[in-house]
Amino acid sequence: DHIVLGCTHYPFLLKTIRKVIQNRDVRVVDSTEAVAKRTEELLGNASMLQDENQTPTFKFLSLLDDHYVEKLKAKAGI
Repeated sequence: DHIVLGCTHYPFLLKTIRKVIQNRDVRVVDSTEAVAKRTEELLGNASMLQDENQTPTFKFLSLLDDHYVEKLKAKAGI
């Protein structure tokens, strides 16, 4: 009777999930905001929050070949 979206990336599937359950009496619980708030709290407690005026630094670790990773970064504008 409930579907709990227990991770921040599951809402990307919400439209598909709603299609699958259609008119069934099923409640979808989206925990995205709660997970994000808890993550912010944990990062703050560890003094790991970034100042909003700082430019972010991105690091990518991958088993993909370097050429493919560079193409993905370029596509993302990074």
